Amino acid sequence: MQLGTEQFDQVAMARDMIMRGYINNAVKLETQLSMKTIRTLRSKLTAEGLAKNPRGRQIRQGQSIIKRSEDREDVTILMLAYRNYGGENILMSVDINALNLAYDTYVLVKSEINRHPVDFITINDAYGLAQELRSDDAMFEQCASCDLEYFISIRQECSTKCPFCAGPSHAIAPAESVVA
Repeated sequence: MQLGTEQFDQVAMARDMIMRGYINNAVKLETQLSMKTIRTLRSKLTAEGLAKNPRGRQIRQGQSIIKRSEDREDVTILMLAYRNYGGENILMSVDINALNLAYDTYVLVKSEINRHPVDFITINDAYGLAQELRSDDAMFEQCASCDLEYFISIRQECSTKCPFCAGPSHAIAPAESVVA
């Protein structure tokens, strides 16, 4: 089989996505390769130690990703980085290169603040959120209190208020009255 430039680019993209931990379904959606080709490629990369089988087999949505205040903060950091790398084009289609850069930035930030890696959002969760953003099921809001932007999904189960100033750890204590 001889590969043309387009097919070569699709296989190269699939290889990169598999090595980063994307599930087969996400790889198929982005590369248009057959599942048989993707499974064969994953099998070879796994045998060579370049890839491992990802957690889960489905692309999750905001409803199952964003459940706690910490999740809202994490998702906002990730998705603001995604918008920064991908620009306004991310509203029209998922930009895998921008998503990969954003995810790398997110992992670096999370590592710097010493959060346990188990709590990290996965690359597949990031992909699901990017799909929601593209399909207008998610958006960025501007907080009226702190003037920061934050990410919300219409499917998330927790509060849609700003994660940076709405949480109990961020609340401003009322001034104490002094009685003379």
